[in-house]
Amino acid sequence: MRMSADNKDKARVAIVDAAGRLFREHGVAATGIDGIARETGQTSGAFYAHFPSKADVFRDAVEAGFVRLLAGVRRSRETGRGRWANVFARAYLSPARRDAVGQGCLLPTLANDAARANGETHRLFGRQLTAAANELAEGCGEGDRAEDRALAILALCAGGIMLARAIPDQATSDRMLKACREAAAELIGEE
Repeated sequence: MRMSADNKDKARVAIVDAAGRLFREHGVAATGIDGIARETGQTSGAFYAHFPSKADVFRDAVEAGFVRLLAGVRRSRETGRGRWANVFARAYLSPARRDAVGQGCLLPTLANDAARANGETHRLFGRQLTAAANELAEGCGEGDRAEDRALAILALCAGGIMLARAIPDQATSDRMLKACREAAAELIGEE
């Protein structure tokens, strides 16, 4: 029995979502196609009906991760005024975000894999990061340096989360996040 186009699209989205979460939790190298298929209740053969390779689902997971990041930037813009990038940085650099690896942002977990990925995925990562920085720059003040501040904020957020996750001592990890939030606020400035 053939799968309807709607069900096929839903299955593809489920694969990308599961793969993205598993890639963020375990890394690309440690995540296999069998595990992705199992996570979605499908067979490995069904996976290959949607994607020719793990590299292809990784590319789609990177793209989906940036859709989520941009949605977070836009939510911050809607809730904040003036230099609303502070709203974004405070939400990003939170203990809840640190602790939710599978549901978190792709930047602290998948940037290294994207740097080693095929040229298409590597270029996609660069384009999408630039797009995110361009949107975030709107909340980083006026002038030519707003985009540079946005790039620095993204780097500070991703690096802060990554290092906070690597620190086993909860108190020190929390201090790392707090220090990064304060640095972001100083970089962005206040209204």
